[in-house]
Parts: sequence; C-alpha cells; structure tokens
Amino acid sequence: MPAPHPKRAEVLALARAGMRPVEIARQLEIASPTVNSMITCARAMGQDVPHFQRARPGTGVRGHLRVPLTDVARADLAEAAASRGVSLPVLASRVLEAAAEDGLVAAVLDDADETGGRADG
Repeated sequence: MPAPHPKRAEVLALARAGMRPVEIARQLEIASPTVNSMITCARAMGQDVPHFQRARPGTGVRGHLRVPLTDVARADLAEAAASRGVSLPVLASRVLEAAAEDGLVAAVLDDADETGGRADG
C-alpha cells in the first residue's frame, strides 16, 4: 500500500472544519482531484467527513483570475502569505475580496480623482 499523501491529515482537518474541497486544494496547493480522492477514501474507511454541496451558479468560487505581478510584489505577497500560513493565491484572493467587499478599491489605488470621485468606480 502506498504511503498516505503528506498533507492528508491537513486536508481532512480542513474538510471537517467545513472548508470546501476546492478551497482546500487552493490553500494547500494540491490538485482538486487529489483532495476529492482523499476525502472520498476517508469516508469509505468510515471517517466522519462532511459532504459538500456544489455551489449554485452565481455563488461561491467562480474560477481563477490570472493577475500579473512584478517580482517585487510577488515576493512581498508571498512573504505575507507565508506569515499567515496560506498560499499566495489564497492570500491574493482574500485581499481582493476584502477590498471589494469593504469598498476599499479606490482607497487602495488612491485614484478617486481619476474615477470621477466614485468610491470604487
């Protein structure tokens, strides 16, 4: 029998905490099918791992966004991600979502004059 995946325990702990498999895959930088397989195998072995419903259209994760970054920005964000124990894509997603949800885009970019004074235009 092959050795278990080195992040198996972490995957199952996050799944038990309610994190969706796609989010686990992104955070731990593991392929989604691998995460799904670990969860399925754990359930087959009788372990208590919740079932997750697929997100309805218009909710949840909508896909990946490629964002070009300078090497300096990438290094700074990677350091911030590491200090929080998450991957760079997870940190970037959290930062962008927080800026959008809290209406901080114009403040972060400091471009209110260029957007006609709109808060987040």
